[in-house]
Amino acid sequence: MLYWYVVTYARTAPDLTLATINLLVKDSASADPAVRGVALRTLCALRVPGLVEYATGPVTAGLGDPHPCVRRAAALGALKLSSVDPAAADAAGWMARLTDMLATEPDAGVVANALAALRGARALPPASRSLVIPLLNRIRDFSEWGQCLVMDVACGFAPRDEEEVFALMNALDDRVSSSCAAVALAAARLLLHLTLRMPATHQALLERVKEPLLTLAAADPPERAAVALAHIRVLAERAPALFADAAPLLYPLPSDPAYVADAKLAVLVAVADESTVHDIADELTALAWAHAPARARAAVAALGGVAAAVPGADGVADR
Repeated sequence: MLYWYVVTYARTAPDLTLATINLLVKDSASADPAVRGVALRTLCALRVPGLVEYATGPVTAGLGDPHPCVRRAAALGALKLSSVDPAAADAAGWMARLTDMLATEPDAGVVANALAALRGARALPPASRSLVIPLLNRIRDFSEWGQCLVMDVACGFAPRDEEEVFALMNALDDRVSSSCAAVALAAARLLLHLTLRMPATHQALLERVKEPLLTLAAADPPERAAVALAHIRVLAERAPALFADAAPLLYPLPSDPAYVADAKLAVLVAVADESTVHDIADELTALAWAHAPARARAAVAALGGVAAAVPGADGVADR
């Protein structure tokens, strides 16, 4: 609690905060790893003039600490201090050391923090085979946040052949159906990226991710549904027929917030085809008559989009 108090008031009382630095430096060498980690995290979060001079030694020592909780704090501490004084960070060699830790660090939490620090400092190495494949092979060791970070980094990787693609797909197979929406969406995005040059596999993967995305789009909270709908819209624009049969599941509900309703309307415009256009038009017409002016205007605009997108949609524009 005292550490949090110091961080909270550091900016309003920088002179008094400087008096605590020696104590924090001392605590960063405590025999208790929990104390070392929290002291190091607090020291790097102070953001007061002259801080880097005092924190450089503890951060460097923390990156080589025997306990992972201290290494985690040191990795993020290196990022915080590099944003304050990039020259000092370069001189200390923190980014090079964090890069080495991506391949040698046994603790997944430390690796995730190192990835975050390198990305934040714009020092992340290219998504090479030696970087990406070991990370994906141990994807289950990471927290949900770490899994999303690893898969986001892996989106910059180009597999050398189909055999490598299938190996990565096997490693990520159960991530698509993860109970965490962020992990499921990150896995779907990565797998679709990996199979772009394999049309048959890409189409089969689109069918695989369809149901999880529709489930997320119908679930609470609405913020998560809106994100899933944004993904569905992108996929529907690439392959409209994929979600055409799911159009009734995407009709806006009276209880939907405006941003969710707008996202559903955009998806309906993308998936409308000759077989579904009249059903979608009937639903949009009902929405235009049954709701408040703002929702009605959105429904009318969507109706116009459907009429323009589907050749031969006779009578739709007249509604």
